[in-house]
Amino acid sequence: MSVATPSGQQIFISYSRADRLAVDRLCEDLQRHDHDLWVDTAEHGIEAGENWRDELKKQVSHSQALVACLSPDYFKSEFCRAEVAQALAEGKPVYPVKIRRMTPEEETAGLASIKISDVQYIDLSPTVESYVAGLRRLRRKLPRPSLISTPRLLKL
Repeated sequence: MSVATPSGQQIFISYSRADRLAVDRLCEDLQRHDHDLWVDTAEHGIEAGENWRDELKKQVSHSQALVACLSPDYFKSEFCRAEVAQALAEGKPVYPVKIRRMTPEEETAGLASIKISDVQYIDLSPTVESYVAGLRRLRRKLPRPSLISTPRLLKL
């Protein structure tokens, strides 16, 4: 997984660690199309000794937009809710993507809990046959990648 340097062009990926595999796939697909992402993983992101809460806040502020990777675990995370709240407070667009199946009740309550119940999400959950079409829809809405490529870390 590569991580962009703070350039103002980056997109913050907000997710629950329980959804790491689905998020890895989404990030790889977005990076294949030159989107600069900031995503905190065990391999990259917040370094040892850093105040992780401060770093998350800083990276949301450095980002042009936030992709919220929705799942039942996402809605339970106070940190995911805080990332969305910060992005909204800073006037940044939030692009919700559903990456796991949920009951209609979980979905309704969860979207209300992060105050985006009126924002249309894109369904990228495994049961959807058109992941590629959903990804295409998301890419059309995301800020366009900058023409100047930022250095990337290679996944080994």
